Amino acid sequence: MSPPKSLDPAEPPIAVLLGLPFHDLTMEEALDECRFALDSTQQVYFVTANVDFAAQAYENENLRKILFFAKRVVCDGMPLIWISKVLGHPLRERVAGSDLTPRLLQICSEKKKRVYFFGSDEKTLGEVVQILSDKMPELTIAGYESPPMGKIQDWDNDGVIQRIRDAKTDLLLVALGCPKQEDWIYLFHQRTGASLSIGIGASLDFVSGKQVRAPIWMQRTGMEWLWRMGTNPKRLLGRYARDFLFLGWVTLKQLLTQRRRTVEQVSTGQSIESEPANFLKLVWSGSVERATLETLAMPENWEKPVLLDLSGIDFMDSAGMGALAGMARNAREAKQALGLLKPSDTVMRTLKAVRLDSLFKFLDDEQAFSAWLTESEMSQTGADTIRFQLDKWYDKSNAHLLTSKLQTLIKANPQVKRLLLDCSQVTFIDSSGITSLLVVRRQLLERGGAVELVDPSPPVRRVVSLLCMESFLPEHHERKAGH
Repeated sequence: MSPPKSLDPAEPPIAVLLGLPFHDLTMEEALDECRFALDSTQQVYFVTANVDFAAQAYENENLRKILFFAKRVVCDGMPLIWISKVLGHPLRERVAGSDLTPRLLQICSEKKKRVYFFGSDEKTLGEVVQILSDKMPELTIAGYESPPMGKIQDWDNDGVIQRIRDAKTDLLLVALGCPKQEDWIYLFHQRTGASLSIGIGASLDFVSGKQVRAPIWMQRTGMEWLWRMGTNPKRLLGRYARDFLFLGWVTLKQLLTQRRRTVEQVSTGQSIESEPANFLKLVWSGSVERATLETLAMPENWEKPVLLDLSGIDFMDSAGMGALAGMARNAREAKQALGLLKPSDTVMRTLKAVRLDSLFKFLDDEQAFSAWLTESEMSQTGADTIRFQLDKWYDKSNAHLLTSKLQTLIKANPQVKRLLLDCSQVTFIDSSGITSLLVVRRQLLERGGAVELVDPSPPVRRVVSLLCMESFLPEHHERKAGH
């Protein structure tokens, strides 16, 4: 079965499990994807996600979006393979990060690619470098370093990035554990110059011999977690208990949303509506599941924003959610907006069960979509001050729209010298969104003006702090009445 049309023609089918989009890849196919990425001029990151990743992402919206938009997400856990069969889109194979890492290093040795290790501890890194030098003499280790204990924002990240760039790194392996490694990679991977970045958790402990893999029979039967818990029960017992409770609860929630209400509601229809001037409207209806993916209307290209009408959907399984996830990923890749028009109760229940509703913009009509693309929530608060309400999320898919809106706003109000950005509703922002604010700040600086953040939400504060932008994007403190 062919997947729906994708901006990335090589993108495998996606199954959404526990809120994460897993690509259906075998180990050999995942290695082929790595080879392709290493030869590319782009900077991308892959994720090997297990149940603990899914559990953390379920509670952490920032991590959820980082994992959701990774170039490839492979399934590192037999329980997830079992769940995929129950939910209607069986993944063919587990791709364990601890198996992927040594094979990827072998590929780098054969292809003369340069590897940089960031994370773990100095002793383990030294042992790994010595072992690899003996086993893979052709492997070029471009560098390695372990950051100090503490928060990412306390590290010399500019120095780390410069050393990785100076080393002409092709493959960056980050061993900081989830979610710290995913946070660091997401924020900085494009600046490192490395073609491929992967968070590898404790994989270097296996290379060094610090930890021993479970017997093959335990790996194949999904019992490796029991082996690992036996080696470190104090650290892992509580985590595994929480993970299995999460696994049962969220799987049940997702399974309940996939129950059909009647046996007749299994057909699907699709149509492409006439295009308004500034966006493309598509319609999905009926049953959106693995058997009907080929019938779904998809953009021929992503030259325009897309409004997807989901009002007629009466059934959606994990493969259907995967198709929707693919649309969101394609829109982000093309830097275009995607809006969901009047999603049915079925769609909303399905998305909310795995907390994917925060990834999408929901609209009641076409006029609202047009307004979202072109208009803004703005109010005049003084002769030289304008207050602007930021939306829920900004990344590279819509950051350019934010830049355009703010630049148009400033140009239309030449008297304005201070822009107050209300960040209270922002649930996610990445470096692309922050860059948009800095572009507008530079424009206002030419007038002797400034940009200030009003009531920044925790995600905004966090990213501004991680990027060390507090002095460039300071907080605005409202004056209290009577003072």
